[in-house]
Amino acid sequence: MAALKLVRANAGKWGVDTARVGTIGFSAGAMTVLNSTLTAKPGERPAFIGYIYDPQAAVEVPADAPPMFDAITFDDEFFPPVAFPLVEQWRKARRDVELHAYSRGGHGFGTGEPGTTTMGMIGQFSNWLAMQGFASRKDQK
Repeated sequence: MAALKLVRANAGKWGVDTARVGTIGFSAGAMTVLNSTLTAKPGERPAFIGYIYDPQAAVEVPADAPPMFDAITFDDEFFPPVAFPLVEQWRKARRDVELHAYSRGGHGFGTGEPGTTTMGMIGQFSNWLAMQGFASRKDQK
């Protein structure tokens, strides 16, 4: 959350739209992103979150939770999903969520494991950001 506060505090100087500041985390970073989002005060949450290869356990989702992009592989050796209660809780709270569950890629596929469909994850995340309205300037919509 300190990074969000820093960016928002300098938004005018850096030409950043504070309504489009979000976070993406991988593995332990994803857990940090999720936990800090869930515990943030209203108005301090990121505009969106990317939650990449992490546990799919159910959580209590705030009414103002940001849209979430969730990506995991079925062969993740640390967090193999058998169901998606995290996604279901986001949906139950009527918050936007997109799930990408890849058949192979393991844990820590980063920007993609060669020879698997995880190679498209960053592009899919970018497309999702655009669909959500976070990727273009206000005057370019």
